[in-house]
Amino acid sequence: MTKLKSKVIEEFLSNFHSDSTIRGYRCHLNQFFDVIKKEPDNYLKDVRKMENGERIDALDVYEEDLKKYWNWLIEKEYAPKTVYNGVNAIRQFLKQYRIQLDEIVWQNINRRGTGNKPITVDKPLTKKMLKEILTHANAKSRSAFLIMASSGLRKKELMQLRENDIEWETYPIKIRVRHTGKKNQSIKSKYGRYTFITPEAALALREWMKVRKEMGITDKRIFPWNITNVNKAWWRLLKKARYTEKDEQTGFYVYHLYTLRKFFRTEFGKYDRDLCDFLMGHKHYLTENYWRKTEEDVQKEYLKGMNYIMIFETSIDREKLNNLDEQLKEKDEEIYYLKKEMKKDKADLEQRLKIIEDRFYQIADNKILIEDLKKMVKDHSKIIVDTGATGADNKKLIKLIEELKKLPK
Repeated sequence: MTKLKSKVIEEFLSNFHSDSTIRGYRCHLNQFFDVIKKEPDNYLKDVRKMENGERIDALDVYEEDLKKYWNWLIEKEYAPKTVYNGVNAIRQFLKQYRIQLDEIVWQNINRRGTGNKPITVDKPLTKKMLKEILTHANAKSRSAFLIMASSGLRKKELMQLRENDIEWETYPIKIRVRHTGKKNQSIKSKYGRYTFITPEAALALREWMKVRKEMGITDKRIFPWNITNVNKAWWRLLKKARYTEKDEQTGFYVYHLYTLRKFFRTEFGKYDRDLCDFLMGHKHYLTENYWRKTEEDVQKEYLKGMNYIMIFETSIDREKLNNLDEQLKEKDEEIYYLKKEMKKDKADLEQRLKIIEDRFYQIADNKILIEDLKKMVKDHSKIIVDTGATGADNKKLIKLIEELKKLPK
């Protein structure tokens, strides 16, 4: 295919912001003019100024050129979505320069076409598979792909993230997806939105920010990748985890990078499909309810459904966590008062033990005294008997001896 440098093509492409749209339209327009073998800068005519018959003839030529390109795409066995995108690129190009073919022309092409769905049949990722795949990831890849799986971000949205798009102080961490309108930072949605990431994704992101700082990366983007690099990073992980199955017709991996976004929609959608679409940026009437809610309310809803998209950890409902905290506080109070009572009982017990101990020593001292007195009585008794003393001086001693004899042995 010859690459054309056309003023009219570049003028047409200047009306678009998305780099993928520009790239796709340029490719199809170059192919179109290569197939019909005409020069783009001499191709367009202002049919509005033509007479009716001349105008019809000119439109018939444009219609034939369109069909020729459409047939060429079919013959080359391009995927149905590629065929659809190719025809649509030519339609938008002609429309831009006020060349309007009858609606029936487009209806006939669509009716005879093969649809606008991708030809590659992908397969859904499971938590188990993601865990096995991300086990092989470095800090950068682990962080990036956990964020995609837990937030529903597109890969281009991931690559345009900057540090000031991350609200680190919220729980869970909130990510601002901004529509900048710049050619190299465009996103599919034409409005800004926000989404959240799981605690395990936040932990991986903090770790990557540390590694990134140590590496001295100056690129303002958190993940300084291009489309090719991010795809290759994912493919390397698929190979290491041995999930290398490919579509037989296209040769593409069935677990391509977009399946991370599909994982989020499938798993989080089990909790709330409308909330899931809202966080992914799908704006339709069913998500309007969430556009009216406060960010705090949406944040609470995300927390409730977060367990559906946790890969390595298990989420605990914040309300249940708060209830557990209250129960623990009550138990702490009970333990405090029990300890206080035990301390008081211990003091009383120690006081009683002191009294018993003093009494014991008092009794022990008295016992020794008694034994000494008994010994003295025995000695004096022997003296009285031996001397035969019966005088008044011995009366008191004799009385004491008699009293001591009455004491328990």
